[in-house]
Amino acid sequence: MKNVILILTFSILTAGCASMTEDECLVADWHAIGYQLGVQGESTAIFKDYQKDCAKYQIQADFTAFTSGHEKGLDVYCTYEQGVNNGTEGANYNTVCAVNRYPDFYKGYKVGLKQFCIGENGYYD
Repeated sequence: MKNVILILTFSILTAGCASMTEDECLVADWHAIGYQLGVQGESTAIFKDYQKDCAKYQIQADFTAFTSGHEKGLDVYCTYEQGVNNGTEGANYNTVCAVNRYPDFYKGYKVGLKQFCIGENGYYD
C-alpha cells in the first residue's frame, strides 16, 4: 500500500497542472507534495488547484502539511549553487527564495548574473 501511495504522489507531481482524481486526493501525502515543489523551486500557488480538485470529492487538502513540506524543499533548492545556476542561465530571480531567509541564494544569483551579463548575451557596459 505504501508503494501505491508513493506512486500516486509522484504521478501527481509529474502531472504539473493536471487535476487530481478522487483516489489521488484520498492518498495524497501533502507534506511530500509540498516538499517536491519546494525542491523544484516552485511556488505554493498550485495548492489552490489541488484544493479545488479535492473539494469536488469533499476531501480537504492539508495546507499546513503542504507548506511545511514546501519550506523544507526550499531549504534544499534555495542554495548558493542554485542561485549561481539561475543567474548564469539569465533566469529571473526566483522570489520563493526570499532574500532575508536565503541570503546565500541571493549572493549566488548575483555572481551567476555577472557571468551571464556579457557581450555574447547582448549586455554591454
